[in-house]
Amino acid sequence: MSKQNISNASQNTSLMDDLIAIRDELWAEEEKALEVVSGELSNTFAMLDPSLAALFKDLQTASAELSIAQKNGQMTDILKWRVETAESAYQTRLMEVKRNKMIAEAKSNMKNKIDTDMQDRKELHAVSMQQKMNDQFAALRIKRLQEKKKQDSGTWSWLILFMLGYWLANMNQQRLKSQREAFQAFKLVHAR
Repeated sequence: MSKQNISNASQNTSLMDDLIAIRDELWAEEEKALEVVSGELSNTFAMLDPSLAALFKDLQTASAELSIAQKNGQMTDILKWRVETAESAYQTRLMEVKRNKMIAEAKSNMKNKIDTDMQDRKELHAVSMQQKMNDQFAALRIKRLQEKKKQDSGTWSWLILFMLGYWLANMNQQRLKSQREAFQAFKLVHAR
């Protein structure tokens, strides 16, 4: 069991090496690099989570004391227990940090989704309002066209009635004229 804990400590060291590599890549992107103290966790990482940094320092100290005690042939049971405890505390805090990060990402994703949904609703509302305005304008235009058509048909009907009246009046005049002429001719014939 203690060999397993020591191998876990070496895995944690590789995890820290990965974290430090990521930190170094981030620093390369920045114009101003922070000063890093060799052999210790960087101040930047400690600022991100001071509790995790303190637990890592405690784990490093316990691992160093264990390796010194093993080299000197001293009793290592209490130091092994201390390394296991420090490793457990570090792993627990690391899981909490990851979980908090996942929760923060989930909250951020949810907020982004809510913002996107709200934006979509606003756009849908704007499109809906525009469609309503277009529909009302089209209905008003159709109504005006129908009114104009009624007016035009009314104008045409008045024109047709006028023309019909004029035609009837002309026909009546022609009939009266022909009757007068016939009467005049009758008068001339009978007057003799």
